Amino acid sequence: MSVNKAPQAPTKPSQNGSAKPAKESSVDAVQPNTEDVPMYVTTFKKFMTATNGYRTLIFGALSAYFVGYFNFRYGFAALIGAFVVLAVKRRNEEQKNVVIKSRQMIAENEKEEILRRLTDLPSWVFFPDKEKADWLNTILAKLWPFINRYLEDFLRSGVEPQVKEQLPNMLKSFKFGAITLGKIAPKIFSIQVYDKENSSTAKDEIIIDMELCYAGDCNFQIMVHSVPTAGIQDLQLRGNLRIVLKPFFPSPPIVGAISMYFRQSPIISYNLTNVANFLEFPGFNSLLRNEIRRQIDSRMTLPRVLVIPLTSDKVDVTSLRYPMPQGVVRIGLKAARNLVDKDAFSGKSDPYAQVAVGASSFQSKVIDNSLDPKWDEFFEAAVTYVQGQTVEVQVFDSDPGSKDESLGNLSIKVATVAKAGFVDGWFPLTDTKRGDINIQAQWLKFSTDPRDLPRATQSKARFATSSPLSSCYLKVIVERASNLPANNSRDLSAAPSPRVKVSIGNSHATSQVVADNCEPTWDEGFDFLVHDPGNDYIMFDVEDKEKSYKKIGTAVLEIKSILEMAEMALQSKLTLDLAKRTSLTASLHVKCQLRVLVESEPVKISTQPQDSSDDDSSTETETHVSPKSNVSSESAAELRQRAGSFVRPSSPRSSPKPTSPRNNLGRLQLVVRFVSTRNRISVEVICARDLSDKNGEPPNAYVKVSLNNDKNSKQKTDVMKKSRSPYWSKETLEFVCTESELAGSVLEVSVKHDPEGMFNRDSELGCFQVCLDDSDLKNPAPLWYNLHSQPTPVIGFE
Repeated sequence: MSVNKAPQAPTKPSQNGSAKPAKESSVDAVQPNTEDVPMYVTTFKKFMTATNGYRTLIFGALSAYFVGYFNFRYGFAALIGAFVVLAVKRRNEEQKNVVIKSRQMIAENEKEEILRRLTDLPSWVFFPDKEKADWLNTILAKLWPFINRYLEDFLRSGVEPQVKEQLPNMLKSFKFGAITLGKIAPKIFSIQVYDKENSSTAKDEIIIDMELCYAGDCNFQIMVHSVPTAGIQDLQLRGNLRIVLKPFFPSPPIVGAISMYFRQSPIISYNLTNVANFLEFPGFNSLLRNEIRRQIDSRMTLPRVLVIPLTSDKVDVTSLRYPMPQGVVRIGLKAARNLVDKDAFSGKSDPYAQVAVGASSFQSKVIDNSLDPKWDEFFEAAVTYVQGQTVEVQVFDSDPGSKDESLGNLSIKVATVAKAGFVDGWFPLTDTKRGDINIQAQWLKFSTDPRDLPRATQSKARFATSSPLSSCYLKVIVERASNLPANNSRDLSAAPSPRVKVSIGNSHATSQVVADNCEPTWDEGFDFLVHDPGNDYIMFDVEDKEKSYKKIGTAVLEIKSILEMAEMALQSKLTLDLAKRTSLTASLHVKCQLRVLVESEPVKISTQPQDSSDDDSSTETETHVSPKSNVSSESAAELRQRAGSFVRPSSPRSSPKPTSPRNNLGRLQLVVRFVSTRNRISVEVICARDLSDKNGEPPNAYVKVSLNNDKNSKQKTDVMKKSRSPYWSKETLEFVCTESELAGSVLEVSVKHDPEGMFNRDSELGCFQVCLDDSDLKNPAPLWYNLHSQPTPVIGFE
């Protein structure tokens, strides 16, 4: 009988002639002879390597010490401040450059970089329905020099004048100097095409989603008073771009137009160089970044769509560029609890929240010195396309004078809210050690029947808030103006450069400027949410840029007149009330579409596990929607899965009953899987719920796990301080175990409290056992386990 022997490591002869196994190495390299190197040289090299990145700080501290030793006290303080600032700044720049260089390497050679390090992977690695787009990247690289020219014109004509308007007078001479976008083209990481079976795709359209990333070698020069003042390098942009091909025709070019848009605002970052980097112009960096993002959002972030018509006589470009939304999402930012403390002195934070839906963004008020803030604010946003849209909530700690620190994020799928109708609950924040946020979200659909206005008023009454809530949605399309007067009565050929400002109450929107034209055409659309359609009105102000936006004329349209029209749509030619007396009759052509906001039919779902012994499920449910009795069990299960898709950690996809009795010690959510390729048992610790207090305060919880009660195999997670519902962000513990050893193996799991004292002993909050032979390790899923006072075998439930 032959025996398969394991391959032996390569050997090399030793000095006495015997063979010794060679050391394993990931790369072939010639090792230097270190036998003749003095010990003090080796020690010095180790010291220099260990202190890399901190040498400036060490040198600054030593210098400050000697200056202070000789009683130069002011110099002592100045040196400490200067070197600390330089050290921190250098450290931050090094960390930022590492991220920038890694993204540039991915853009240049994706395959090589993936093999080198398994981070920042494109989405096609994780999602089998998305494909690589090497062929498209090849085409994009060929077109990049020509796209360069378009983007240069976009920066000069679009971004530059807008930034210049917002700068103070001393910087009004701002302009872009040399603009070089470099040789590295944008990269499309993945591409996905939706077929006709997809519910979000119509028969006469093709929808393509692309994960777009630009991490190139661009270099912009910024001039102030004709002096190179600043530069922009390492510009990065990343976002999900959607391309829609529609409508179709039976004759060439077959496709009528190409529409492109970002579903959410893309991520933008860059580095400032020269004087701007040294002085960190206060507010200039954020002003420039916000203006670049605003220019992108105003052109191709929902609800704005960039349309490229392929045929001019068959396509209504305006309707493609400004599509009618599918509904409105109303977001209630109620409160947060157990947030991370960012102020080292007070142990508190100054939290505020930012809410974004597409290009629509809102910011709450700042609550000073609180880890449990209450906002009670409401925001509303029109949603152009339900599929793919999300409500992004970011919580920050306000810190005037420095960058605000993140306290956590939450992402909610609009499709989930639209399906459920109304969602209300506490959700754990991600990308943070702890914290929950209370969010209400309601989906409002459109009605063209003015008799539904009382229903809209009733839906507003659901929210106990002083914030003004809307009852109608209004789309205004400004088409063109005719017969505008010249801006100089002595020179009738001096045409104005008009724009239109549309106002409803405190809401304003402004069109682009059409240069030197008495018959301007805009074809621009604007979205408004109307609080009182019976009394509100639309104000149209035509202004002249050449006269510092002085009014040319004004027109007023009452919204209640649109209610009386068929389908609540109006196309009108409004006569302008001119600011100057003239014999001309100027007019403005507009289209208006009004929709009443009504509630969709809600259903009852729960995203928390239910126990069969509880008759009143409301005592256990934290996240729910409004009840509706006539919903089938199949649709309820589907909605339960949808609602769970945005709750982190994952919520139930079905409702099997827990096999262990309910108790008051809380529960823990884990994912247990067997990795056969490495003979490892992987335990992902996600979160815990309803843990017991210790000494009247939330516990400092951590999880300890061992295999078969082996002391040598014990592992534990990080400590989550002062939280009854800690979230470990899928912290993974691994144990060596072969497949043949699975049968009969048991995981000993316990949740403990760290009292944070040198002589204080950790106390147990609860424990349980997981029998691996009873677990489905081939199809792992997040499962909840009830905590017990004694080690008890339990079966997880979803």
